[in-house]
Amino acid sequence: MITVGVIRNGATYLSRHLCKNDYWTEGEKRIEGEWIGKGAKALGLEGGVQTKVFDALRRNRHPETGEQLTAREDKDRVAFFDVQLSAPKDVSVLAMLGGDQRIVAAFHDSVKIALEEMERFAAVRERRGESRSSEDFRLTGNFAGALFFHDTSRDLDPQLHAHAVLSNATWDAERGEWFALQPAEMLRASGYLRQVLYRELAGRLRELGYETYGMNSTGFSVRGVEHLRERFSKRTRHIQQLAEEFAQKKGRKPTKREVEVLVRESRANKLPNVSTREVRARQRAELNPDEAAALADLVRTARAKAPGQRISHGQVVTVLEAALRHVFERSSVVREGEVLNAALELHPDFSRWRELREALQGRTDAIRSEGEMSLRPIHREETATIRRVVEGRNTRFPLGDATLLPERLTRGQLAAARALLANKDFLSVLVGDAGTGKTTVLTAIQDAHRAAGGQPFLPLTPTTRAREALVDAGFERADTVQRFLVSETLQAEAVRRVLLVDEAGLLSTEQLDRLTRIAQERRARVLLVGDTKQHYSVQRGDAMRNVIRNSGTPVVRLSEVLRQREEKDRHFSRLLAAGNVSDALLYAERRGMMRELGDDETLFTSAAEHYAENVAKGTETLVVIPFWEDIDRFSVHARTALRRRGLLGDAEVVREAVRPLTWTEEQKAHWDQYRVGDRLLFVRDTRFFKRGSAAVVKKILPDGLHVEGENERYAKITRKQRGSFDVGRAQMLPVAAGDRLLMRGREEEQGFANGDFRDVAAVDPIANRVFLSDGKELPADFRAWTYGHALTSYRSQGSTAEESLLVLGEVAEQALMRRQFYVGNTRYRGAHHIYVSHRDAIITRLARPDPGRQLATEFVRRHRIFPAERIAMGRLHRMGARMRDAWLSIAARWQETREVVREKMEI
Repeated sequence: MITVGVIRNGATYLSRHLCKNDYWTEGEKRIEGEWIGKGAKALGLEGGVQTKVFDALRRNRHPETGEQLTAREDKDRVAFFDVQLSAPKDVSVLAMLGGDQRIVAAFHDSVKIALEEMERFAAVRERRGESRSSEDFRLTGNFAGALFFHDTSRDLDPQLHAHAVLSNATWDAERGEWFALQPAEMLRASGYLRQVLYRELAGRLRELGYETYGMNSTGFSVRGVEHLRERFSKRTRHIQQLAEEFAQKKGRKPTKREVEVLVRESRANKLPNVSTREVRARQRAELNPDEAAALADLVRTARAKAPGQRISHGQVVTVLEAALRHVFERSSVVREGEVLNAALELHPDFSRWRELREALQGRTDAIRSEGEMSLRPIHREETATIRRVVEGRNTRFPLGDATLLPERLTRGQLAAARALLANKDFLSVLVGDAGTGKTTVLTAIQDAHRAAGGQPFLPLTPTTRAREALVDAGFERADTVQRFLVSETLQAEAVRRVLLVDEAGLLSTEQLDRLTRIAQERRARVLLVGDTKQHYSVQRGDAMRNVIRNSGTPVVRLSEVLRQREEKDRHFSRLLAAGNVSDALLYAERRGMMRELGDDETLFTSAAEHYAENVAKGTETLVVIPFWEDIDRFSVHARTALRRRGLLGDAEVVREAVRPLTWTEEQKAHWDQYRVGDRLLFVRDTRFFKRGSAAVVKKILPDGLHVEGENERYAKITRKQRGSFDVGRAQMLPVAAGDRLLMRGREEEQGFANGDFRDVAAVDPIANRVFLSDGKELPADFRAWTYGHALTSYRSQGSTAEESLLVLGEVAEQALMRRQFYVGNTRYRGAHHIYVSHRDAIITRLARPDPGRQLATEFVRRHRIFPAERIAMGRLHRMGARMRDAWLSIAARWQETREVVREKMEI
């Protein structure tokens, strides 16, 4: 385990904490520290830690000259970062109670190696030029620290751990000065560094004759010691108890940050007053004679063995490729530490991390700078789309005649429709804020296009939910982009037609790359419609933003909000669309739209009562809650409120529903990631399972899974089928008449699609049947569903309701993003209310910018990589312009020839 604490003063930290164990007594031997880091060497620090020198660093002074090190001198300055590295509990018990000091030495060596690797991620903020007011950083690769080893926790349990106390200073060789240490990069790499520590330590233990197993992100086990782990984990049990008390009080589990607060606040300020001899006696007293004898025998046997060997399964290239597929499935730019951590977590039996890092650094397809990286194929994926857009400028005829547009359009809609009809580009873009009537404009220009002799648009959307919204708007043949990309039939229909992509902000760069390539081959046109301020795709990239920022293509914009009936509501939406979040919040408060409840329990109770009241009145209501954890809590309260009003039946049927784990395609092929009992939800038909059905993992095999479906149908799942299913964990949910269900998968016979809502009309507890209001039934083997009383902002995008509620609890206070807030506040026509636990916490959270995900092209531009490629792109743009002019000249001559021929025929 690796944690980091901040020390702002630290005047007594050395004498009262670091030089003692986590307990003290008069006359106890002082723990000697040692200097670590390249920064320490640059300051002339080596060997043991002296109080005077340590204090000089604490006061931001050079230990030899006394000169000020870094610029900041105020009293609130951070003096040190205390990095704590801990051994797995099995190792600590074996070392301290088994008395094998070789293990202590192995831990010390492993810690030093992990810290050397950590030093590579030491950084300084870049405060020059364009980065003056940004959070950009540069790696310096050095720190100055003092290392201390302790062997006991404050609860006096065996616990090998180290304190690497890093001075808040790093040497910037580029500028020749000391600057404040930027620890964020080290923290972001902590998952990888933890894996380095564990693998180094496990390898050394094997060399000492012990058997290690069960490597994972939280540690590993040692054969013969694991049964003692719980007994000597008093601190862990205490934290678990505090977490349970938190959950009982709050109605939810604490977040990672809240657990850290619980740990910090529950820690005793004073060290226990006890001697080392007494501590060891207390620890040994917790073992019975048989346990003590077994532990001694384990150590004796290990000492008698010939030196063991470190075990590492898997080829470096294979392990690295799997990690790259995993991390780049959903991101275009990642940190190198993320790749290395993914590689080790996906391959628990692989330990050659140095070779792995070298292989990553040696990849010729990698683009890297300052610890971040992308891949050339991803960069080409983004630039290929841009190239097609640039080359396609002015290569098509206008879509239609603007005089055929209907009079019902507003002035802004009319201007947008005219611009789109006159557009001659291969790809055109319509950007509209939430509620500006984008669909109305699309219907108008399609009608004008058809009146001019064109074919109906081929409407596509990135999600099933958006497809349904487009169907409801009159585009009856709407389909999903993904289906278009794999359907030869749909692609054949695209010849010389307009591919209309609604909610295009949800397109990944890979999807748009493939879509534009197919459109170009079919001589079709592409019309992207969306809003880049809303959610982006789950898969990597932000395709629409890439086109808008990098292609130079003209963008038609709609900004006149029409969805809300009242002008005061439209003003609220305009403030949000303009990015004036603080002004929007103040405006919402003045209008009484915001309701602050003070705690989560009151929050969800009040919001649920509001929802149930609207259901009773028949008011169409959409409840938006950004996080599934909070949705689960709201659903419990909503069902209680509905039942109180007689809107939910007393009779219930308990059915299994599966919560998706949202694994990447690569994760699904790593069998040691699974648990027995996990559910597979099939999204495509296979030999043994139809789409919409589920199977239970019964056994985990070295090369796959043994699963059981309905009617005791057994099958083996291999890597070949990983694209046919999603993975989830089962939960049992009661269902009653009056419940609303959200479908999370497709089921052909009942006509379910992912994102559909279905209302429950009746249930039969005896036959365990659920009947829906549309006359259909929830199949017994269909498990891809959950309650639909509330939606995430992602799923609500594209929806409109008469009234909406945005519910923001304490989870939102720590994780809410601006785009979630924007979407959640713009779904209503008539009325809207914002429920919050703590207003100020939400305001503070929303004050943070939401830059979105970084594109590979943005990464390249920000770090000034590939100047030659930028020159080539400029040449490409100019070449495209010349080709465009030549084509237009040919088209003009052809038009003149056709007119001459027509005149001769008339004569």
